[in-house]
Amino acid sequence: MNNQDQKEKSTYSIPGVIIPAQTTENGQVIESSIVDTSSSINNQDSHSMVATGTEISNVAQVVQSNQIPSTLPQEQLTPPVGMVSSNQDSLSVKASQPVLPTADFKENSSNKQKSNKGKNTGYVLIIILLLFALGFMVYQKYFTPKVEVDPVKEWQRKRVVNTNSLVVQELYNYVNLDGCDSQINFFYGESESVKIVDLSDEVRNYLAYRQLRYNKIEKKNCSNYQSALHQNDSVGLWYCGDGILSNNSSQYHDQDDMTLVISEDSLREQANKMFGEDTYKAKTFTTSNSTRYLYDHKLSSYIYQAFYGENSCKGFSNKLDQAYQQGDDITIVVKVTNNENKSLQMFYYTFTESDDGNYYFKELNKRKI
Repeated sequence: MNNQDQKEKSTYSIPGVIIPAQTTENGQVIESSIVDTSSSINNQDSHSMVATGTEISNVAQVVQSNQIPSTLPQEQLTPPVGMVSSNQDSLSVKASQPVLPTADFKENSSNKQKSNKGKNTGYVLIIILLLFALGFMVYQKYFTPKVEVDPVKEWQRKRVVNTNSLVVQELYNYVNLDGCDSQINFFYGESESVKIVDLSDEVRNYLAYRQLRYNKIEKKNCSNYQSALHQNDSVGLWYCGDGILSNNSSQYHDQDDMTLVISEDSLREQANKMFGEDTYKAKTFTTSNSTRYLYDHKLSSYIYQAFYGENSCKGFSNKLDQAYQQGDDITIVVKVTNNENKSLQMFYYTFTESDDGNYYFKELNKRKI
């Protein structure tokens, strides 16, 4: 073999460099070869991958089996155009793999993710609260059953009334039986509950009399009222006027005494005001154990008389405690003290308002305390 042929057949001995196919002057094609210190099996695998177009999975196997040098010479980074190299395939495989983030990058990403997560959680909570509030408002407005107020019950609901009001003071005066000459149980009885129907005509006239103004009561001589003189009394115990109460002489003549006179019209008007229209009945009524007003049918008047005897009575004292209104009714609560035995009772006087605007006595309820 001459020197020229020897030169044509010689190969480069640079490790890991792909020698492109060469053509001699005689037209002989010298196949490309890889001069490397790797095993022949590795050369065959790399060459077969170039010739047959093996898929990237085989290239990955080559990379995993450490068949490609970990460090490539600078000259091998850019292979000649048109040549396929196993080393180039290995580089492309490596480039296709994701680049793993560094530790600092991971930490920053983690902190940023936590911060974003916290903000997102706050936003979610705010949205939930707003939705809850909106839903509650909608439920309250459209779905909550409305409590309908019964106008009758609301009207009958108990309301406290000022005890200094004019109406309360007037009603209190209707029933305020204070002093020795006005024994409460003497007029209202011992029962714990007294209704309007339980009051006798005599008691009604007495309670009406106590509300009369002084100008409705006239003072006149007993000689003008023969029916009130003790001579006209079958028992001879009632005298005209009250002079007999202070005179110890049996020679007392009541026709010379002064007495008090009430017209029937005045008493009727007041009685009807307190107990209702057409409730008045003409009837003699007592004011204490030893005094009374005698009704004179001929004169249509009431004449004051006194009883010859001892005026024994038990004293009571009253105090207005409170008042309240319920519907058309006003109830005044009076604390009653028996001055003899110091016992206490609460009297509940109830008055009802009529169509004419007046309050009429309805009932009395007593409670011991």
